[in-house]
Amino acid sequence: MLENRIKLNFNDGWKFKLNNQPNFYKEDYNDEGFNDCLIPHDWSMEGPFVKDAPTTSRGGYRPAGIGCYRKTFFIEKEYKGSIVEVEFGGIFRKPTIYVNGKKVASWINGYTTHRVDVSSFLKYGAENLIAVKVDNSEQPNSRFFTGSGIYRDVNLYIKNPVYLTNLAPFVTTPIANTERAEISVETEVTNSSNKEVKFKVLNTISRLDGQEVLSFYSKEISLKANKTVKCKDKAVLLNPELWEPETPNLYYLTTKLINGKKCYDDSTIRFGIREIAYDKDKGFFLNGKFTKIKGVCLHHDNGALGAMSNVSADRRKLKFMKEMGCNAIRFSHNPMSEGLLDLCDEMGFMVMDEFFDEWELPKHIPYEEGCPNRVLIKDYYQYFNKCWKEDMRLTAIRDRNHPSIIMYSLGNEIPEQRYSVVDGELNAIKLGNYLKEFDDTRPNTAACCFDILSAENTNFCDVLDVAGYNYAEVLYDAHHDRFKTRAIIGTETTSVQPLWKRGEYHLDVLKDTHKRVDFALGEYVETGANRILSAEFSMRKHMNTDFIPGFFIWTGVDYLGEPSPHSWPSRSSYFGVMDTCCFPKDSYYFYKSFWSSEAVLHIFPHWNFEGKEGEMLQVLAYTNLKEVELFLNGKSQGKKVYDNNNGEHLYWDVKYEPGELKAVGYDKDGKEIVDTVYTAYEPNSIELSVDRNEIEANNIDLCYVTATVLDKFGHKVPNIPVEIEFVSDDLNVIAVDNGDQEYVGVLQSNKIPSFFGNALAIVSANKKGSFKITAKAKGLKANTVKVICK
Repeated sequence: MLENRIKLNFNDGWKFKLNNQPNFYKEDYNDEGFNDCLIPHDWSMEGPFVKDAPTTSRGGYRPAGIGCYRKTFFIEKEYKGSIVEVEFGGIFRKPTIYVNGKKVASWINGYTTHRVDVSSFLKYGAENLIAVKVDNSEQPNSRFFTGSGIYRDVNLYIKNPVYLTNLAPFVTTPIANTERAEISVETEVTNSSNKEVKFKVLNTISRLDGQEVLSFYSKEISLKANKTVKCKDKAVLLNPELWEPETPNLYYLTTKLINGKKCYDDSTIRFGIREIAYDKDKGFFLNGKFTKIKGVCLHHDNGALGAMSNVSADRRKLKFMKEMGCNAIRFSHNPMSEGLLDLCDEMGFMVMDEFFDEWELPKHIPYEEGCPNRVLIKDYYQYFNKCWKEDMRLTAIRDRNHPSIIMYSLGNEIPEQRYSVVDGELNAIKLGNYLKEFDDTRPNTAACCFDILSAENTNFCDVLDVAGYNYAEVLYDAHHDRFKTRAIIGTETTSVQPLWKRGEYHLDVLKDTHKRVDFALGEYVETGANRILSAEFSMRKHMNTDFIPGFFIWTGVDYLGEPSPHSWPSRSSYFGVMDTCCFPKDSYYFYKSFWSSEAVLHIFPHWNFEGKEGEMLQVLAYTNLKEVELFLNGKSQGKKVYDNNNGEHLYWDVKYEPGELKAVGYDKDGKEIVDTVYTAYEPNSIELSVDRNEIEANNIDLCYVTATVLDKFGHKVPNIPVEIEFVSDDLNVIAVDNGDQEYVGVLQSNKIPSFFGNALAIVSANKKGSFKITAKAKGLKANTVKVICK
């Protein structure tokens, strides 16, 4: 009998070929034309951006189509009679799975995790073939970039016929404080053997260092052949370490199905002990403490890597969000990878886990940004009635043990809600009730639009546990007074970033950023200075209104696709406070100045404006210092006192002259805080830095190498692009980027022009050692950094 289930990473050994390949899934098929492929894999990122791509601007002008995968693997004879499952973390989209020439499974949704039982299709003690056809040819099928292929991890499970049904029990902590935690473990067990079995459920809780802190049994259970049983056991842990964003303490729960010395199945998961509560008048409470949700919306892509899931990329992205003071992430607009959820658990991010971008009614997009003609996107609405239950069940069961999740979103800007369709309210009730069958410990919401006052026409918002408001801060007070039982959260709000590129400044617009705007009168414009002002208004409203738990800005990081309101060659969004390289824009420091405990002082624009000598330019500062003095070439331009009743930034009108622009302030301890920008001259050299000095030599762990173009004085050159080449004999340069939304060259390259002084290379390794990577450009001094590969 197999004991201690086996989990194997199943990412290696795959082969891939683009386009439909007849009979590719058959065992005798000659696959010499297939290329070796490491999973996760996104074939949409191969090659340049294409203006007439069927995905349109919303899909990032990327190719899609059909792709075929093959992999051979050996299964030992001793595993015959076991349950063998292949788990696909995400395939976009419409995969069909074959094993040894026979169709095993297929599904529609490209974001859900599926486990496929292949036991009866295998040859034991022999080689086996698994083949996957991915059909992403129906285009356009999304309002944003999706990627194509097996873009998340694949795992193989081998387990006993008596097993934990959902791979793991469901653990909750209905009572959680520093004195005691009540821990409830709900276990579902299936007996797929042909005889009755008896067992007990043993639950053991340990710290991450392995120290056991609690252990408890169920009563003995008799389970007949081909039956399933649920049981719930509770225990109390004294003096627990609670999960919170500042201290994301985690525990292991190991569950075993035992009969004497026999173990039928076992599972080890991580969980956190925490308690959440939403109050319509008082806001959000975590572990009994009033807590503001300071969140960002994130899409699932990783810039130049496309939709390819990667822990290194996700960790780096979240690290920058954490340093900004962000404590929450909204998954936009579908389930993300489990690896990202694991990182949110570890790093202390609260999560809004979102299921769908469409229900029964479709959405339309402009054929081209700015074009009045709109096209129907061939998205989830076609399959909603057929698929929603299974997709919701799979996601809820996979995600419900993650302490980071504090809320589920049933959908984003659903047309049924937006256009006051009565069935929308009924569907919201139906989805909410069904979700509670799998997890009733978190509230549900939906991100709602109010452009036609749909909240006045239906009860949609009031059948949600918490009503999500998109871009509707001006309605909070009136709706809080009018709808007596409604709790409200800002599910999506304008970021302070103008829809410009990083380092790009419209000087005439910056002159208007000191004006006050009366948003209650509808002066709410999403461009230029008014966009900055509207986001500052939003910050005040959310941070100073107790009954609003918090908000999620759109977005933390630029994402591929949806370059609205721009069109070709713009191929990625402009909304993020960081670009696709995770290089910070000025707006990043606005949020850091409010959300972080660090002293923040950041001035902009850059100071390279040849031809503007003698003109008055406006200099802005994002800061949380009480007073800041600005100097131009040593001459004071005056002191400004920070007072957020008169705006959320400081500004000076300065007569432009080249040189040094320096801002000086003092933190609460009297320490001098300085930020300086310089007029830069001709490019002279390249500076290199890495996000990590050590990586695993496994082709998966990544190092991000940043190149900065400097002049002879060591100042960053923002306005002169140079072609940078990244060279290494031992490291693999798998992608490059520069954050420019209009760069439409090949990202799977080792060359790229700098953009506002920066370029990025993403590298991996497949052998151990200490290796160098060099960045060089014609006429500039090259630079080299070392990366240790273990």
